[in-house]
Amino acid sequence: MLHIYHGDGKGKTTAALGLVMRELGHAQKVLVVQFLKDGKSGEISFLKQQPLVTCLYSPMPKLFYYQMGQEMRVTTALSQHALFETAEQTAAQYACILLDEALDALQLGILQEIEMLAFLNANKAREIILTGRNPSKNILACGDYITQMKMEKHPYQKQQAPRKGVEY
Repeated sequence: MLHIYHGDGKGKTTAALGLVMRELGHAQKVLVVQFLKDGKSGEISFLKQQPLVTCLYSPMPKLFYYQMGQEMRVTTALSQHALFETAEQTAAQYACILLDEALDALQLGILQEIEMLAFLNANKAREIILTGRNPSKNILACGDYITQMKMEKHPYQKQQAPRKGVEY
């Protein structure tokens, strides 16, 4: 089934990782693909130590995508799309696939909705998890579990820096 955790609130990746842990507790193989993240977060450090998990991510510039120049955007988009292609090619090996921040990659045009819909259709035998912001109506229509995280208050609003172990 398809799980979608979306919205502007904190907790989308955290919720998705809870399902990943549940799958691992039942000895299921899991693929975790992080788009627009550099693989330096605490969860990736932990997951890389787990024998049933494959983690895919790509080096990211220290800029948000909207801050990048055209050349850097093209390079970043190519590296991020390569992650998706790897997920497509290896999906059959996994019971559960987390595409973290895939909704943002879709919104930015790094991934195309038509290819994501084809991926979702081809992998109905697996648990697929999408996280990010602003899913399209077509993506939402595919969802079996849809949870929206709504920000009511967040330390970012006071310009507090991300904290190790909490935000990364």
